[in-house]
Amino acid sequence: MKPTAPGREAALLDMAYLPNIQYLGKFLLYDTIVFCQGERYSKQTFRNRARLAAANGPLELVVPVRAGRGLRLPMAEALVDNSLPWWRNHWQSIVSAYRSSPFFEHFEDELRQILWARHERLIELDLALLQFLLRAFGIRKQPLFLDCPAHELPNWADCRPLFSPKEARQAPDPDFRQRPYAQVFAPRHGFLPGLSALDLLCNEGPDARDVLAQCLVP
Repeated sequence: MKPTAPGREAALLDMAYLPNIQYLGKFLLYDTIVFCQGERYSKQTFRNRARLAAANGPLELVVPVRAGRGLRLPMAEALVDNSLPWWRNHWQSIVSAYRSSPFFEHFEDELRQILWARHERLIELDLALLQFLLRAFGIRKQPLFLDCPAHELPNWADCRPLFSPKEARQAPDPDFRQRPYAQVFAPRHGFLPGLSALDLLCNEGPDARDVLAQCLVP
């Protein structure tokens, strides 16, 4: 594991649904990861979406959130629309994508339990999945939640611009370089970068953390 660089006390991140390995890398690089519960929920972000490698190529999973276009709530108050069977559809997509991967069966039960719990708040769902990934990668850190908006916080590293579903809006990350690893559908599509950390976990299992560490720029 790459040691924390001098001065890397804390970094700001947005919550994310099954985030990618670049996102998890910040938990290795910084002493503390901070989430601002007072920030407004925004559509078209990774707060409620993730990318997998499916048989037909990259697949985006989106958790439905109540209120649609009129939603102007703090992230802590954004509610999952459980009137739609999104968890069943997501689970079917995950099983289809990773049932033939070497290590899916090791994480299958816990992941299914989280998805089928029908969390009411999006922040609770995101946190449960993040904690699952941190445990699976052997990262023994927990994020710090603050109620104030980000502009009121100390001058910590703001990593939020590094993550956007739209590549044109995503800032370059000098601390991360994606390294290829084994993927189920690589013979068909080649290596697909930027996927949920679940992809690395199911394909590399106990070596997933080492692969992640190798992606961090010295």
